[in-house]
Amino acid sequence: GTTMPSGFNVEDMVGLGLLGKGLVQMAGRKIIGSAQTTGTLGHAFTSNVIAWRYALDPRVSRVSLDLGYKKLLGLQTAPFKWGPRPDIGVFFRNGRVKVFEVVSRTDVERNLINRNADFMRRWSIGGETPITVKPFSLRSLYK
Repeated sequence: GTTMPSGFNVEDMVGLGLLGKGLVQMAGRKIIGSAQTTGTLGHAFTSNVIAWRYALDPRVSRVSLDLGYKKLLGLQTAPFKWGPRPDIGVFFRNGRVKVFEVVSRTDVERNLINRNADFMRRWSIGGETPITVKPFSLRSLYK
């Protein structure tokens, strides 16, 4: 292959670029829905960043944005007809669920957590306690 003065092999770099492009395309197919836009600055941005972080994780099979649990779980039919629509829902290959709510100006954090936790408990949806995130606070990327 062609080696640049810096020692990088050009063909290897092109191969890495194609690999990266493939990973992004694969991750993009895992994301369903679109981030909720609210009057809160950074709400949609934060939702999208968290969604992409988990979509790139090979342990994750699906990430939903502003969709209900039926879509998150990939169910054609469900025993529930309604329910909360978390800002970000993550469905792991092992069946575990992780839910994030980005806190808007008018939201009460405890209510966001409770409505998702209660719904998950009522319908035996396995997963972690829902996580609330402030817009632009990306600490949740490491949870």
